[in-house]
Amino acid sequence: MKSANSWMMLFLLLLAPLLQAQDVQDLYEQAKEALRQADYQTCLDKIAAAKAEISQDPQLDPNGVFMKRLLPEVERNGQNMAAIMLALEELYDSSQSGVTFADLGLNQEAITQYHAQARDASDDLQRRRDEILASRELAPEYRTALLRAPVLTRIEKLASTGIMEKLTGKFSQMVGLLTDSLSAVDNRFRMAEARLAKLQKSAAASKQEIEKIKGEMAKLNTERLSYINTISEMLAGEASPEMEPIRVALSENQVDDVFRGVIESEIRRVKGITTIDSVGYKELLKDYDRIRNYNRIFAKNNIAPDQAALLASYDAAIKAVKVEVPKTTNWTLIYIIIGVLLLLLLWALYKLFGGSKKKSPPPPEYKSYQP
Repeated sequence: MKSANSWMMLFLLLLAPLLQAQDVQDLYEQAKEALRQADYQTCLDKIAAAKAEISQDPQLDPNGVFMKRLLPEVERNGQNMAAIMLALEELYDSSQSGVTFADLGLNQEAITQYHAQARDASDDLQRRRDEILASRELAPEYRTALLRAPVLTRIEKLASTGIMEKLTGKFSQMVGLLTDSLSAVDNRFRMAEARLAKLQKSAAASKQEIEKIKGEMAKLNTERLSYINTISEMLAGEASPEMEPIRVALSENQVDDVFRGVIESEIRRVKGITTIDSVGYKELLKDYDRIRNYNRIFAKNNIAPDQAALLASYDAAIKAVKVEVPKTTNWTLIYIIIGVLLLLLLWALYKLFGGSKKKSPPPPEYKSYQP
């Protein structure tokens, strides 16, 4: 019995180093797995535990593979990830509390300026985020884990919608002003349009009167589109609950009726164009793309129904416009004609001057008369 116990004790003594060595391997693998989950603190704790095991018993790492290569490599990645994550957290906290907007008043230009400031703040946040991500080296597998970290999701949300949401209070005060101004301009446009239709049916109407009203309508339409563009800027970014008061206010002020009227008037304007040059045609396409973008923003925010049917008619009207192709000069033919003329000229000069150089026959000899 004693012999059996002795053999068991000997076996355990021989097995202990192997078990402890396995513990070091497990700690190393656990550290790597933690870093693959962007858990840099657990990674560093496991590395420290593995180093402590080896310090107590150097035989656990007889060749120094763990202490000299494996553990330092993972530890370096863990420390770099920790530095990046802490810097990102600081960036998020400072940006969330540091983005402020001065009071620019209640006017259309203020909204454009606010939007520009928000865009600049968003671009700056993304630039600083990218600089932090590039500041430390990480193995590809650990960088992939870092890009899934919650702090990056928070920064992305702040850059895309959070900064704009800070303007909700200021924009809410402007909604009434904008919609009232848009409605007033739209009413003036419709009145001018009715006057134009009446004049065009009258035989007594002068061309000068018609052109004057068309010019007035063009200015009113530009102003109307300017207000619509400003409203679309208020709704920039992803739809969020914080923007709900603005969306409700815009819906109640019947922006959808004005927007539909804008598309219908643009269709009538384009249908009145028979021919246009390529530069003018590009402007028509540019106007169409702009209105199509407004439709996307308004539909996404439930400000107006999707005007896909009207936009299809608008697109068809543009495609029906005949584009004048400027006559191109056939330079090849011109060069051939010039070459032929030059050859003819050279031939004429040769005949004129070459012929005169031929020797004239000698004059007849006269013998002197001698009686």
